[in-house]
Amino acid sequence: MADDWANENRTVEYQKNTTFKLNQKPGLIYPLAGSTSMYSGASSQIEDQFDDDFNLEDKDGINTDTNNRDASSERRWVKKPKSANVAPLRDRDAMKATSVDIDSPLVEGTARGTRRYHDDKFIEGYFGTAWTGEHGDTPVPFKAGNRIVVDLGGAATGLTEDKIIALAEAYELADCDIEEEQPIVLLTPKQVSDLQRIDRYVKSNYDGRLVLARRELKPWQNLRFMPVNLGSPKAYPRSSKLTKSETTRMLPTFMPSGMHRAVWTEFFGRITERDDKNFSKQVYAEACSTATRLMEDKCFILECKEG
Repeated sequence: MADDWANENRTVEYQKNTTFKLNQKPGLIYPLAGSTSMYSGASSQIEDQFDDDFNLEDKDGINTDTNNRDASSERRWVKKPKSANVAPLRDRDAMKATSVDIDSPLVEGTARGTRRYHDDKFIEGYFGTAWTGEHGDTPVPFKAGNRIVVDLGGAATGLTEDKIIALAEAYELADCDIEEEQPIVLLTPKQVSDLQRIDRYVKSNYDGRLVLARRELKPWQNLRFMPVNLGSPKAYPRSSKLTKSETTRMLPTFMPSGMHRAVWTEFFGRITERDDKNFSKQVYAEACSTATRLMEDKCFILECKEG
């Protein structure tokens, strides 16, 4: 804590009694999951998925055997991660030196940090191992072929029209109905700039009107684009390193129904006095969640060159 912390806080004007340093807006990503459930065990079953492969076959003749088929299924599981917490302290002497009540900023700050945690865990789970099997002990890594490679067409490039078209085609080849459910593509600021340099994207969505004034994004090729600064280690300390490999940015792109969010603790908070800390007031926050892929062919990685 800086020596002049009390003086800095005394002179701060609080907007609705709350002011924060610049950081990625929390709660952007985790609501994108197609389903969310609360859990209590260390390993929990999510659902049984039955294959949609019951095709009618021609009869061989009169009074012949019925074309019986066994129903194949896959059981999806989720495993509990470690809980996470944060507990800022409000010193009694520091409180006496300030002219504003800092309880509200501390409480709201821990709540914002909790929402960023849930976002971070969603991305971590997206790239992580899914689990299947009768008892949830069969690991399912991210499907190797479900990516649009950085050097599509030859040379490594950023976000291009060809990559967007190839991504839409990949979803359709996986029998995903992108008319009914548009896939989401998470873009860093770099790819947002790339997208707005694509002439056909601009013309198809904006009909010649000014587009760059607000960096507004609209769907294209039945894909929804969402700006998120995935490379920020401040906002995403766990997952930011998972989305970048040397000069390649790996962008998550998924259909919401392909992702499941598992929650053990959405938010637990307590404000208490710590007698072991000279009766400073502690603002405690705790959470525990993760996300997992439910359907591998509804989850892809879009690779883009990024220095």
